[in-house]
Amino acid sequence: MESGPLHWTSPCRRSANFRLSWRSVHGRLIVGVALVGYIRFGRIKHRRLRVGEAIAAPDGTASRILIRDTWNTEIVPELAPEPDDIVLYKHRYSGFYETDLDSVLKRRSIKSLIFTGCTTSVCVESTIRDAMFRDYTSLLLADCTAEPGLADINHDASLLAVQGGFGWVSQSAQFIAALEMKRAPSLA
Repeated sequence: MESGPLHWTSPCRRSANFRLSWRSVHGRLIVGVALVGYIRFGRIKHRRLRVGEAIAAPDGTASRILIRDTWNTEIVPELAPEPDDIVLYKHRYSGFYETDLDSVLKRRSIKSLIFTGCTTSVCVESTIRDAMFRDYTSLLLADCTAEPGLADINHDASLLAVQGGFGWVSQSAQFIAALEMKRAPSLA
């Protein structure tokens, strides 16, 4: 085996009680890692979001971070659901994690999903990845997703990741044009 980062981590890996399995496929080294023990990093990564902490909403009223039915989890008025729409609540990045999304889609025989929203590199990409794991066909509308601030590099990286293995990427104008073409009566 060549010397490199994986080789250098062996003493650390062994002391942390990780088990590594090696196998070769067509002359290439494939590495599978199995966690036998655990490493304590002192905190859970998503806790930095301060979920549940008391804060003041922009209008000055008392609120809490990422708690259902508070100002920062409300649906913006411009995207208010129609009476027949189904509204699901999520409490993690992926819309599939501990929600009924998968069962709702399956009951309706829905297999193709269109993605919009924010943040592209977090919630949108997490949900698209989980959709792919469940065999849905996903289309991300690049101009209908965004990153906060000046994080274009994250947005672009997510578009590449989705295009590379999790679904398709398009612009909303192309999507709308394709829908209109499909609805247009055939002239044949």
